[in-house]
Amino acid sequence: MNFDEKTYESLLQEKLDMVDNKYDKRESSLIYSALAPNSMEIRSMYIFIQWVLDNIFGDTAEREYLERIALFTKGLIPAKATRAVYRLETNLPVEIGSKFTSDVMTFEVTEEMESFGGYCNYRAQCNEYGIAGNGYAGIAIPVEYIQGLEHCELVELLVPGEDEEDTEVFRQRWRDSFNNTAFGGNKADYKAKVNSIDGVGNCKVYRATDSAGNRAGGYVKITIINSEFEAPSTTLVDAVQQEIDPTRDGEGNGLAPIGQIVTITGVESVTINVKMTVTCSGTVVFDDIKSFIESAIKKYFKGLSENWSEEKSITVYSRQVQAAIITSVKEIEDITSFTMNESDGNIELTSDQIPVLGGVTNEA
Repeated sequence: MNFDEKTYESLLQEKLDMVDNKYDKRESSLIYSALAPNSMEIRSMYIFIQWVLDNIFGDTAEREYLERIALFTKGLIPAKATRAVYRLETNLPVEIGSKFTSDVMTFEVTEEMESFGGYCNYRAQCNEYGIAGNGYAGIAIPVEYIQGLEHCELVELLVPGEDEEDTEVFRQRWRDSFNNTAFGGNKADYKAKVNSIDGVGNCKVYRATDSAGNRAGGYVKITIINSEFEAPSTTLVDAVQQEIDPTRDGEGNGLAPIGQIVTITGVESVTINVKMTVTCSGTVVFDDIKSFIESAIKKYFKGLSENWSEEKSITVYSRQVQAAIITSVKEIEDITSFTMNESDGNIELTSDQIPVLGGVTNEA
C-alpha cells in the first residue's frame, strides 16, 4: 500500500470539491482557510501511516526495525565491526599490553606467539574497529620507549578487521535465511557458522574423503576466504578449525555435530603475470600508466574473488581483463598484444583458487 498520491494539494482539492459551489472557495476565503490546515494535518497522518507500514515489513524497514524483525523471526543480528590482528615481529621480548604505532593507527600486543627466525612474535590488535585497520604492515614504533628494541615490524595481517554489516547486506542475509534453512550440520548451517567467525569473508562446504581417499559420510571439507577476499593466514585457518572441529575425531567438541569430521582449508592464491603492448595517446608512455593498469587488474580480480563462494570455479577471461584496463585507463588507445602467464587465452582456476596479480610488464 502506498499513499504517495495523498498529497496536500489533492487532499485539499478533495475537500473543496465537497463544498457546494455557491460558496466562496477561493484561496482567501474562510472555507479555504479552514480546510487548508486540516489537509496539511491529514497529509502528515498519511506520511506517518506509510512510515509505519514500511517498518513492519523486513523488505522496507529501516535498520533499527529490520534488526528487530530479523531477530524475532530468524534470530539474526548484524555482524559487529571487528579489529584487525597482525603478527608483530621484534628483536627482543615485549610486554603484553605494549602499544605500537604504524602511520596513524595504534596496535596493542595481546598474545605471545611462537618465536622463529631469531625474532619474537606477538599478536597485535588494532585499536580501531573496521577495515581501516587493514593494510598497515610495515615498521612499527613503540608508544613508550623500550630499551634495546631495534627491530619492530607488523609482518603479517592475521585476521582482517571488518566493518559493521551493511544494512542491505544484512537485509539480504535475512531474506536468504528463508530459502536456506540452517539445521544440524547441513551446508547452510556450516556456512552460517563459519561466516560468522571474525575475519572470514565466505566459504565453500564440500563432502570430503576419508583417510583412504574415499568419499564417505561424516567427512566435511570447508574452504575459507578472508574478509578482504584474499587467501587467509594460517592463523585464521587454525582459528576457524578450533571453532568448528578442534579435535577432528567426530566427538562434536566444536560447532560441528557429533559424527562429523571437518577439515578447514584456505583458498589458494594463483599468481598471474601480465605482459602487454599498448598504444597510448599523446606523449603518454607505459611507465606513466603502469600503476593505473595494475589497479584496474586488481579491481577485476577482486570482483572475481568476492564472488568465489557462489561459483563452482573461477575463469579469468583475457578479454574481460583487457576491457577492465581500457575502461579504467583512458590514456590507452589500444592493446595490441596481451598474455597472462605466457598464454594469450583464458586461465581456468580450480574450485579453491583465486587470482592475484603478480606483475605487469610492457612487451614493446
